[in-house]
Amino acid sequence: MLLVVSVDASFAETNHPIDLKEAQCIEKDDSTAGMANCTKQSDDVWDQEVNKYYSLLMKKLNKDQTNKLRQAQRSWLEYRDKEIENISSFFSTKEGAMWVNVRGANYRDLIKRRALDLKEYYDLLEY
Repeated sequence: MLLVVSVDASFAETNHPIDLKEAQCIEKDDSTAGMANCTKQSDDVWDQEVNKYYSLLMKKLNKDQTNKLRQAQRSWLEYRDKEIENISSFFSTKEGAMWVNVRGANYRDLIKRRALDLKEYYDLLEY
């Protein structure tokens, strides 16, 4: 059984290649552990996207903009770490193996959202 959790329906982009690769991975092993592993792999790729678009933006923005982006990214990293602690704390009180994957989906969505935001900023520079 595939459990998909999304906080915001407009955010539930499922046609992104990273999402498709995660879905294919889960199709191969839809056990709780398999799903958790696939989502963790997806986390890592989304994190690479965050780093990629952050770096690309830093090369294209002027000095004032790069300073602001650097500050925003540091704040986001702080927020991410605190939110992951919060998510972990919340789901640690839930019983049942399925909550491992719900927690993992929340982690993934947190990182994915930042990656897509940075990509959008970068894409807007091209117009």
